[in-house]
Amino acid sequence: MASRESENQYVSILSLTRKESEISPWRQIATNGSLPSRCVVVLDSNEETTQDDDVYDDDDGEQLEQDFSDGELSENEDEEVHNTGELGLRNYQNELAENALQGANTIIYAPTGSGKTRVATHIIAQHLKMSTGTNKKVAFLARTVPLATQQYKSLCKYLTEYEICHIDGDCESNMSLHMLLPHNDIVVMTPMILVNHLTRKLLPNLGEFSMLIFDECHHTRKDEPYNTLMKSYIKSKQEICDANSRGKNLNITLPQIIGLTASIGIEGTNNSAEAEKNILKLCGHLDASSISPVKRNIEELRRIVPVPIELSQSLSMRRDDVAVQKIIEIMQDLEQHLVDHIRELNRPELTTLATKRPSDRKSQEYEQWAVVTMKTAKTVPFSSTDRKQDLSVRLIVKIAQHLQGYRSALETYDLVELRDIMDYLDKSFRDLQANEIRTEEENAFYQRFIELKDFVMQGHGTQNPNLQILAEILKKYLLSKGSESRGIVFVRTIALSEALVSWTKRCEIQEFKDLNASIFTGSNMSEEKGGTSKARQEDIIRQFRSGNVRLIVATSVAEEGIDIPDCNLVVKYNHVGNEVSTVQTRGRTRAFNGVSVLLGMQNVLEKEHLNRCRAELMSTAIANICDMERVEFQKVVQEYQKQHLEEILLAEELERARRQKLLDVPFQIVCPMCRQVAVKNTNVRTIYGTYRVSLDRNLLNQIMFQPYPAATPMDGLFFVGDVFCKGETSPGKLCCNGLGIMIKHKGIPMINFGIKKIAFHLNNQDELVTRKRWKQVPFLIEELNYDDIKRYIMESNVLGMPRDNRVANESDEDISDDDN
Repeated sequence: MASRESENQYVSILSLTRKESEISPWRQIATNGSLPSRCVVVLDSNEETTQDDDVYDDDDGEQLEQDFSDGELSENEDEEVHNTGELGLRNYQNELAENALQGANTIIYAPTGSGKTRVATHIIAQHLKMSTGTNKKVAFLARTVPLATQQYKSLCKYLTEYEICHIDGDCESNMSLHMLLPHNDIVVMTPMILVNHLTRKLLPNLGEFSMLIFDECHHTRKDEPYNTLMKSYIKSKQEICDANSRGKNLNITLPQIIGLTASIGIEGTNNSAEAEKNILKLCGHLDASSISPVKRNIEELRRIVPVPIELSQSLSMRRDDVAVQKIIEIMQDLEQHLVDHIRELNRPELTTLATKRPSDRKSQEYEQWAVVTMKTAKTVPFSSTDRKQDLSVRLIVKIAQHLQGYRSALETYDLVELRDIMDYLDKSFRDLQANEIRTEEENAFYQRFIELKDFVMQGHGTQNPNLQILAEILKKYLLSKGSESRGIVFVRTIALSEALVSWTKRCEIQEFKDLNASIFTGSNMSEEKGGTSKARQEDIIRQFRSGNVRLIVATSVAEEGIDIPDCNLVVKYNHVGNEVSTVQTRGRTRAFNGVSVLLGMQNVLEKEHLNRCRAELMSTAIANICDMERVEFQKVVQEYQKQHLEEILLAEELERARRQKLLDVPFQIVCPMCRQVAVKNTNVRTIYGTYRVSLDRNLLNQIMFQPYPAATPMDGLFFVGDVFCKGETSPGKLCCNGLGIMIKHKGIPMINFGIKKIAFHLNNQDELVTRKRWKQVPFLIEELNYDDIKRYIMESNVLGMPRDNRVANESDEDISDDDN
């Protein structure tokens, strides 16, 4: 978090409706200095959106339904999407659909690029056309927002006679499925939308649908949302069976289940028996009575779906150059500061950690050491009198954060030029940058980074031989193919993706610049931290198709499902996953005579060799299973499903036992970085059992609030900005630790705590407690109710509240900050 002056350079305007501006907590935030002055706008009544009205009126579902649309489409795309298309299935695609058209639950197994979505579209059309009864509702589930958007557009193109809607976590209607369902035949959504509606009993069971399509169904394992849905299905199936045995009718008809996948996966096993077992278990999870591969028309499939040429080439470790030595010097200096502060605290657990620092500063072990050091420092006993101790804790955490960033730079050194990683480090260190509200020591740490950046950008360092290998691959298999060629480079981290794109844009070879390389990362992280928004992802794919972008540098988000056609070259740059990702990335090469190249260090090449062996083992196992007699197949699958049901019921019992053991004891949520800001448990509530929010109005006076450019809807809430702690670390110096996110619930602002940002303090113990996940927190937190909201809004005993805290309007637009 920057100073007040620098904040204004990038803090967005917070827009409030008239109704919101009249709510006491919003008035408090607007006038207490949490926001920079003049950054709040009150919309006139004619500017107030339907969205805001709906937030206030829970009963007004009709307007929400009428306003629902896929807002990501431009006019041209909208026209294209709704043009009628002819499916025109090939013989092998008709073969893939056969079991499903007979009403069976099945897994459609075919390679990437074979048209599984088109097969599913045909199955849906026949299902809606031929099904008897009135409950003809299809849910098409896709794991990610880009995949859901892509499938929605495809279905709209071919199924124009049916009502189709699209819901994902980014749209305002993400908790309105129960209102939209009666008016639509097909709903395309991410699985968590359906999970949330079942969990909150907005839908009674999966019997509300007549068919469920699971795209990339191999993810129906463990705690994945797909598996959560199928656990509900399997429990309902057992309940129906039990009721029937008692002569009762539950009046529930479960939907037909269709899975789509190019790689079922064998969970990393190395023998055929275990491979078959893992695949059959997945069939049990999906209640599948068959796997549907291509057999009779395999030659047609081979003619239609290209198989890329697969190549591998080794990369080598680089020798340290002068720039790397500079980074190591900085890290050594920071490590000494760390030891000094640990010595001041005199805590045995921290002293032991200091002696166990890994010598390899670019290793994952070093990263883990830094993380454990931060976590341990945050648990140092709470002190209300020893400010020096609290400051040492803070500085240990800050030093460890710097060390993490420098380790990341060293890790990428073998693969890119250091100058291309500096922009990424700039983002990583944004919350650490120097300003007048930080301590002198913190500012000195950041100044070392500025000096390093200047040094690196002056051109110190040697050329990277591994980049030269990548350049030759791009020349040979991409540039030489002409202006119509396309390529994807897969990397492990966002840092690498940004560095490689930077390299292509400043490269001396003009043809590399002309590729107009673009980053393609996940949308679950902010763009400031390297994420790619949903709208930006769609724009990149459009430009890739048109040729404006000819090279995409992607993390694993593009490995599965995203339709990126006519790709000539796929490069895995020192990055491999498991046997599933090996098959998926291979399938990104859609053009005939395409090439898939792995460039990797020796350990990466060895891992890929194992993945390819497991992919072959998977294919053999699936073939063996498909040769089983149907009766035998179903018997084995039902046995695995029975075991799975027992595991589900046991897990539920354990969860009930865990909840019963939650401690109903007094505790405080504390900022671990300053120990000056705390909220009592009596002022903490859950929303939907998922979000933990503060009802302490005094906390609103102890924060800095940085609004997002636009509010993000999720689970019926709106995420409106980041919240930072304003506790004093020393006289005149502020904490700026992130505490969580400001959410808007029924139009009311509440601070939603981030579990990794806070610590817990119990009255009967000295040490603070930290946890990685909320499920690990052993304390009872009550669910938010109407009386809580009423008390929060009407709270009058708020320290530091202005006597007149009305929102002041300037020119009917701006809100001024009375404190400034």
